[in-house]
Amino acid sequence: MAFAYFTKDEGQVHRIAENENAKSLISCKEEDYTVATIDDNLFQDIIKSKKWIRYENDAVVVEDIDFEGYQNNDELQEVLNCTLAIIKPWTWNNQNHSSYNDVKNYCNFVKDFKTSSITFPLNQTWEEYCESNSITTLSYDCVNN
Repeated sequence: MAFAYFTKDEGQVHRIAENENAKSLISCKEEDYTVATIDDNLFQDIIKSKKWIRYENDAVVVEDIDFEGYQNNDELQEVLNCTLAIIKPWTWNNQNHSSYNDVKNYCNFVKDFKTSSITFPLNQTWEEYCESNSITTLSYDCVNN
């Protein structure tokens, strides 16, 4: 079972978590958000940019996304930079968290990844690329500073 945190005012996604362990990485007050459970397949579709969700009329609303891929390494690098902007600050304050090493290792991997090593256009999401190359990813939406 996965979880989604939505802003109370607009119902926009704030963070998602794949499971209870990932949920423990989110350092925000649950009472400030609407927290809903989502199924594991939907979670995978969200992190692979196939679906998007919002919270409306006390329900999770699912929308399909038409992901067009990355046309060049600059586009992918922007995604990786955004990932680092979210993950890296979490590592500064959570050295004692049980998932610290996993998060820190993924952070280092993303930081050191050379987008020039990929042939573009890349018609996969970052998560799909990693999955097809046996690279373990961390859903950065799970980590909040």
